[in-house]
Amino acid sequence: MTLEAVTYTATIIGVVSILITLIFLIIELKRNVNHIRTMNIITRDNQYYKFIDYWAAFENIETVIKGRKNYSDLDDKEKFKFEIYIENRIRMFAFSVNTTRTSKTLEFHNNRICDFFQYEGSIECFNELNQRKLLPLNWVKVINDAIKN
Repeated sequence: MTLEAVTYTATIIGVVSILITLIFLIIELKRNVNHIRTMNIITRDNQYYKFIDYWAAFENIETVIKGRKNYSDLDDKEKFKFEIYIENRIRMFAFSVNTTRTSKTLEFHNNRICDFFQYEGSIECFNELNQRKLLPLNWVKVINDAIKN
């Protein structure tokens, strides 16, 4: 074998080994992305259940029920608490709409948002927070788009 043939053979072996490495990296990256997506869903679900447990506690549920009926009837302490409730729920809606699709359309998310904002006090609080510019515009857009439909 000549030196030229050895060089070509070594080059081919090098290219093949680089291609195999790239294929391996692509497979691993895809698996990693799927794993991260799964962990994101699990984490979001866990946060949602913690949120529900907290607000379903007796000392919190009274504020939620009273606030949903009429935000204006709340005292300052209750308004503060209810505003945190509304803001956190809006955050969950916005992140779930923007980061995952549980269906091919937004119908599922929009239905949940409309169900949540069917109460006058919830809408009133949302509008108050928005008027005070305490909500990011992308969150407001998600909610407004869902309510319009």
